[in-house]
Amino acid sequence: MSPDIFSNFRLPFLLLIITGCSTARINISVLQPAEISIPLSIQKVSLFPGAGIPDPPGTFDSIDHVKLKPDYDYNPIKRGYMEGVCEIIQRSPRFSRVVLSDTIYEKLITEGVISWDELRQICLHDSTDAVLLLKKAVSHDVLDYFSEDDYCGLRYNLVSHTKWCFYQPFLFVASDDFVFTDFNNYEQPFENCQPIPLQNIAGILYDACVLTGNRLGESICPSWKDDIQRIIFKGPGKSLREAYFLASHSQWNQAAVIWNELSGSQKKNQAYRASLNLALAWERDDDLEQAKEWTLYADSIRSTQRAKGYLKILEQRIQFKAELDNQMTGK
Repeated sequence: MSPDIFSNFRLPFLLLIITGCSTARINISVLQPAEISIPLSIQKVSLFPGAGIPDPPGTFDSIDHVKLKPDYDYNPIKRGYMEGVCEIIQRSPRFSRVVLSDTIYEKLITEGVISWDELRQICLHDSTDAVLLLKKAVSHDVLDYFSEDDYCGLRYNLVSHTKWCFYQPFLFVASDDFVFTDFNNYEQPFENCQPIPLQNIAGILYDACVLTGNRLGESICPSWKDDIQRIIFKGPGKSLREAYFLASHSQWNQAAVIWNELSGSQKKNQAYRASLNLALAWERDDDLEQAKEWTLYADSIRSTQRAKGYLKILEQRIQFKAELDNQMTGK
């Protein structure tokens, strides 16, 4: 290969390396809409601690592929459903108050019926206006053994079918029942491929209840996703590197001052990168229209697939925001 040909190949390669070193991934928090819209009249919620009619000792729903302790009361494990819901909806801006009710109320559902007066007592005690009740929970399980070369063990799969309802006892109003089905999978390896029974069954069942509650919580109220990744330009150049350092240390306003100055630079690449970083800063502040304007401006400086791809993300988020606004305020 001649030196000229080698140089022709080397230049794009070096440019690729430089470009790759000029970007990083950074996490932002995004509020995402719920799948199920809850009546806006529900603002303060009590979470009933029980889960349907209690099972007798040694029983957990329809589980029959693992050996349960015959005298063990597995019913308290089902509180994990509400504890999981509580973890999620307490962080949501959708509700003004969320209370995990005292377990003393759990006995109210022993016979499968709870009255409006009893629900009202819970709300008065918790200073709430509604009760979220897990009316029914049924779990099925599957146990499989696997062997892959020198790696073997067992896989335990749980399927949870649940039915939920919001009650507003001061208005004598109940929401439509909503059904939620969830899957949880666990794997236990065998040392030296010597089979042993599934360990820590009670812990696995509790974890499954909590995870199902988490996912149910995400489906009924807007929830924060803290691990949404975005691309940010961290260079080249001293100013872009300084701004990236500030942003990566949660000093976005200071970083934005630098990006704003660079966005008017005569150097197109620098202006383009600073403008896209400003778009990201506006998205992080949840001002999606401003983020879109800065992305369009960056694309006008230098039209790229990265800018167009980010524009699609923002447009989708703008559509979601209309749904979010409706779930939050009805507007």
